Amino acid sequence: MQFKLIYLAKRNPAVSEADWPRTWRSHAKFSSQFPSIGAAISSLIYSSRIFHPKVDGVPFEPPGADREHDGVAVVAADSPEALAGQLSAEDRDRIFADELRVFATYTPNFSFHCQEVMVWGGAPGQAAVIRFLKRKPELSPEAFAERWNRAHANIATRVAGASRTVLRHVHNSPIAPPPPAYPIDGIGETWFASGEEAARALIDEAFVPVTRDLAEFCDMERSITILTEVVYRWPRV
Repeated sequence: MQFKLIYLAKRNPAVSEADWPRTWRSHAKFSSQFPSIGAAISSLIYSSRIFHPKVDGVPFEPPGADREHDGVAVVAADSPEALAGQLSAEDRDRIFADELRVFATYTPNFSFHCQEVMVWGGAPGQAAVIRFLKRKPELSPEAFAERWNRAHANIATRVAGASRTVLRHVHNSPIAPPPPAYPIDGIGETWFASGEEAARALIDEAFVPVTRDLAEFCDMERSITILTEVVYRWPRV
């Protein structure tokens, strides 16, 4: 069982699209000087939004995909405590200062503490469609979790197995209150070998059963779907 810290980043407005991956990676390098941060984590992935996706070499506007955020970080560990890290007040201030160099605000303002449920597949690929899901208002958190992790997971499993492109599909359920700006009830990751395969999944009729079912119990207007590609991975594989 894995626990995760997942964040949905907006870059500092002074950072251009072109400079964003390099600037974001530099934050990982900066943070690595604090051993307590990385000592207990098992993996770290930075997935940038694909700013200019293509399908078959043609520019593509992915339907329903978010354009306000710039990337998703997924940090995994074997326990919630391992994700916390132990920093002095001075070191925490240094981390926060570097965060404002890279991001629009501090990471706690857009971070989610979750427990992973494996639905289908194996290791993450090079690209992912990541959904930050908000339940419909008439559903309780318990009813959302039941529907998502049972009936919907069965649909996602069938689609993933038939697709021949999905490498991994997981559900991440919050184990702590989400940040006020993002009242999210669950985060789904669907991983592919390439950005083009991930983009194609957003228009492939084979994936319609998944999106149709999500719309039945999720408020898709308040949910966020982001098309991403890995720009940093630790350990490197």
